[in-house]
Amino acid sequence: MSEGNPRAYRALFILTAMHFFQHLDKAALQVTQEMIKHEFDLTDAQVGLMAGFSYGLGYVLLGLPLGYLIDRTHRVKLLAGLLAIWSGITVMCGVAGNYWQLVVTRTLLGGAESGAVPGGLSILSDMFPPERRAAVTSIFFLAVSLGAFTSFAVGGFLATAFGWRSVFFIYGLPGFVIAVLLWFTVREPARQRSPSAAPLAFRAAAGSIARDPVLVALYVAATCWTMAISGVASWLFPYWVRVHAFAPSTAGMAVAVCFALLGGLGSVVSGFLADRAERQAKGRMILLLVGIGLANCALAIGAAWANQPLAAFALFSAWGLTALTYSPTINAVIAERAHPQALGMAFAVYILFGTLIGGGVGPLLVGMLSDHFAFAYGALSLRPAFALIALLQLPAVIALYIAYQLVRGTAEPARAGASV
Repeated sequence: MSEGNPRAYRALFILTAMHFFQHLDKAALQVTQEMIKHEFDLTDAQVGLMAGFSYGLGYVLLGLPLGYLIDRTHRVKLLAGLLAIWSGITVMCGVAGNYWQLVVTRTLLGGAESGAVPGGLSILSDMFPPERRAAVTSIFFLAVSLGAFTSFAVGGFLATAFGWRSVFFIYGLPGFVIAVLLWFTVREPARQRSPSAAPLAFRAAAGSIARDPVLVALYVAATCWTMAISGVASWLFPYWVRVHAFAPSTAGMAVAVCFALLGGLGSVVSGFLADRAERQAKGRMILLLVGIGLANCALAIGAAWANQPLAAFALFSAWGLTALTYSPTINAVIAERAHPQALGMAFAVYILFGTLIGGGVGPLLVGMLSDHFAFAYGALSLRPAFALIALLQLPAVIALYIAYQLVRGTAEPARAGASV
């Protein structure tokens, strides 16, 4: 499809709106977790299990099966149905009567949302040419920050004024409208494969992914990077409340600006910079991430230990600006290298590892570390927890550099030689 086709940009807009509501719903728990913790008398480890790991578990259960379906079914209708389901589950979170009911609903939410990113990226990869994919992907992933920004900026006020349950009700309902728009206004694009080519069988698709060392290195990098970022981001709201004594509404706005708003800006800018860098030299977009990852690690550690709120906010703002820069580049490389008949599976594997291990274990690990350091640091226990989780950027950087060296020495993407 031509990059100037208005249908492609309409689809990009609606799919980005879908992605926005996914992250609006996902972040609802983060902005309310301090209230939930006190109501149900939870430890930080229990909160981490509820906020991160249970959600990631849902991805494990349905992520790969949905990725398999994405390569075989009508993707637009599948996504519209999933959007309606996870919007209903979000509303269900607001009526949970105890901790374990919230854990179960978060698991269901993760499962329903696991098809959003691989499905959306699969559609957009068939609508836009390779030279535009990093930029288009950065716009799609802008929804991550916009959803989180809105959730934190508005959620703190809603929770304070109407209680934490109101956040889930108000966030969940608009998703039904977007589901209807997606179903009726976005056309299913032709897949970028020969008419006679069928999707790869599950085993063949998995094999084509596992045999590409670049994809494997990128999956490792994305997992470690996501673990470091989500571990800090999921506890930023409690950090401002506990360490700097912010009111809930002020803490929500601080997270909205320093992570969500600036994170989205950094993601979009990095997508355009990645396209430009790749035009200059093969693999340079990956090399760009190596330097950004090192800077992000140092900024997180400095921000965690800053004593003055203004200094902490400035450092966390710089951290947020670099936090989400990995997504456009890694997704663009996956779209380029993955077998065309296994593209949905390739994206699903990426999201699965990033969500279960990165987004799931990261918040849980920070919660456990916070409980561990609570005896020595008291209310400041998130400081050493943040510093330790940030060090996971180092293996991410190493994996990215390995991927860069492999890409420079590869004449053609590995998918070209994959068997059908």
